[in-house]
Amino acid sequence: MNLAHAYSMMNDYTNSTLFLNKAEKLARKSGDKSQLASCYSLMGDLQFKNDNQEIGISYLKKSAELFNILGAKAEEADVLVSLSNAELSANRIEDALKNAGNAERLARNSGALKTVYNACDCLSQIWEKKGDIQKSLFYMKKVLYFKDSLFSVEKNRAIEEIGAGFSRTRLENENQILAQSGKLQQQALRNRNIAVFSLILCLLLSFVLIRLIYKRHLDTKAMAIREKAVKEKEIEKLSSDLLSKERELTTKTLLINQKNVLLQKLIGELDILKEDNGNTTNKIGQLQYELKQELSPNAWKEFEVQFNDVHPGFQNRLMERFPDLSPTERRLCTFLRLDMNTREIASLTGQTFKSLEVARTRIRKKLNLSHEENLTNFIAVI
Repeated sequence: MNLAHAYSMMNDYTNSTLFLNKAEKLARKSGDKSQLASCYSLMGDLQFKNDNQEIGISYLKKSAELFNILGAKAEEADVLVSLSNAELSANRIEDALKNAGNAERLARNSGALKTVYNACDCLSQIWEKKGDIQKSLFYMKKVLYFKDSLFSVEKNRAIEEIGAGFSRTRLENENQILAQSGKLQQQALRNRNIAVFSLILCLLLSFVLIRLIYKRHLDTKAMAIREKAVKEKEIEKLSSDLLSKERELTTKTLLINQKNVLLQKLIGELDILKEDNGNTTNKIGQLQYELKQELSPNAWKEFEVQFNDVHPGFQNRLMERFPDLSPTERRLCTFLRLDMNTREIASLTGQTFKSLEVARTRIRKKLNLSHEENLTNFIAVI
């Protein structure tokens, strides 16, 4: 309906009629008689604008009847004024006079001053057309009177509308200020909530991180304790193995020493027998040679293997630092590393004390040791 009225104001009667037909169908379907009466009224106006006077009068009569049934006096009066003007244009003077009179009465009862003004204007034209100048002037005076009244009413209404507009504008500005203030407060509250949430989240993350770090510290500490225990066990095992090998080496050395002492004793006794019994000299000499062969070479090989297991790398370090040492001197250094005295070394090697002392002197010289330095202590730290 509103679209139809808007197109009518733009003189687009085709679109106006199209939307009016749709509005009429909807009004019929919904049973809205007031809307249907308004559709008939606008249809009548459109028909008059299209020079279809009879059809326009028919629609206006239908509209007036529906408004009369609904008791809408102001709307009925307005439609009757349009109907009177249409009938006056169609030269239906009596019908126009009747409907204009009814319109004036209904407009007065409903207080519709503008409709009273239009009705009086129509009656003035009707009586003028009928040739009754007195009545035409009578209604023309009413028109002038209502025109002044309408002007005053319109002026007051305009003033009221302007005042209301200012009040509305002021209220709208206040509402906008309040709305903006509310938005700012909401934004501040939202920012505060976000800050609080972020702080709580950071605290939770920090707590979780600290807990993870502490747990990792505990795990690392426990792992270190376990590794330390394992290493202690390994060290204990190695120490036990080393002690066992040292005991084995010592036992082996003692056995070799005992063996060599026995062999030396046998060699000495054979020397005595050789002097007493010249016939057996050759045989005893052969036996002495074989016994001397058993004094050191094989024993040294077995001893060397055992020593390298207990003190790995000692001979290599000795050779790297002091390459001038002979194999015999390195062997003597090995015995000194075991903290053996001259008598024990002589028993193992079959050398005399004097030859061992000479050998020790040569070794000290090659090691660049002074008289105050102890040879055994120096070799112990290599």
